[in-house]
Amino acid sequence: MNFAQVLRRSSRLNPGATVLLDHGRRVDYLALEMAAQRIATILVRRHRVAPGDRVAVLLPDTQEFAFVVYGILWAGAVVGGLDTEIEPDVLTDTLSVLEPKLLIGWHALAELVEPVGRAVGMDWLLVEPREFSRLLAATPPRAPLVDVAGDAPAIILEAGPLVELGHADLAIRASDAARKLGLEPGAVVEAPAALSDPASQVRTLHAAVAAGAALSLAAEPVVEASSRTRIVGHDRRRLAEPTRLDEPA
Repeated sequence: MNFAQVLRRSSRLNPGATVLLDHGRRVDYLALEMAAQRIATILVRRHRVAPGDRVAVLLPDTQEFAFVVYGILWAGAVVGGLDTEIEPDVLTDTLSVLEPKLLIGWHALAELVEPVGRAVGMDWLLVEPREFSRLLAATPPRAPLVDVAGDAPAIILEAGPLVELGHADLAIRASDAARKLGLEPGAVVEAPAALSDPASQVRTLHAAVAAGAALSLAAEPVVEASSRTRIVGHDRRRLAEPTRLDEPA
């Protein structure tokens, strides 16, 4: 039972429905599913990611984050979300615990990702929106949805000590969150904080997908050059009551 089946089901039911609202950019369910398949293809063919492998994700709250997360799940791998404000020594220690097959980082964090990747001896992939879009467009969506056991790990809840959440439990938590929020097709829920936080990810992104609803990405990444290029902040909002796509702002 791969949780990405939930995305495939919502995509089959209403492929043109909006699933992500990213600062003027709308992504429908079919587009998210195709992106997940393309990313899974890249993970498997270029980086030899296998079911059960962990993939660390160091991305801000953008549509690319959702693409990557569902691509990892589609491949049967495990999502390890990391805070974009993490310090180099903490990142090194965290990766030593997670032992991921791959680190996927935001382009503005290259001066953090690359030396840490070299230090721990792992592959990394940098995501710059325009280049990433071109990469996806050039990649056929041929990766099959990997069937995994319900208790196989899907996301990492805690890095130390390591705690993982299985696919079946993820589906239960996402459905419970959707029900508590009153989510349904056409509803919109705002992301309250960084999606790298597993609890936020479950009760917003995954809850929206489970309900066939949409997630409004509230955090606008703020990039500032310092001693190393990094994301230094987010415009974070509180979790609001769900609205609907056909309601006025």
